[in-house]
Amino acid sequence: LMEDETPVINHMAMRPIYEWCIEKDLNCMVHQNADRTAEAEDDGDYEYLWEVQQVLEAFPDLKLIWCHAGVSRRTFEENHHEMIDKMVSDYPNLHVDMSWVVWEECVCDPATAKPKKGWADLFEKHPTR
Repeated sequence: LMEDETPVINHMAMRPIYEWCIEKDLNCMVHQNADRTAEAEDDGDYEYLWEVQQVLEAFPDLKLIWCHAGVSRRTFEENHHEMIDKMVSDYPNLHVDMSWVVWEECVCDPATAKPKKGWADLFEKHPTR
């Protein structure tokens, strides 16, 4: 990357890494937000999702692990589990990491510290992903 470039999952500098991971049959773990960081923006739209989709379409054999399910502080929508369901249904080599804030702030109900129903259903539907 050059000084003024934003690091994104679909940057052309990542292509050789993806190709190498495919060649060596390795998982590739990438941090990429699905949406903008904005507390007030709960519009159900994922502004950066297309960048992840572009990589998965260009490299269908890439075993991609999407860190934190595309979540960062203040970067998830209430229907985030529905987007993840669609992504893992559409892209068979996509796996989702559930560590860090995605678990505490997105998946679990703050009152019970247990996964919300939508997330629990997602885990049952895609137990290995």
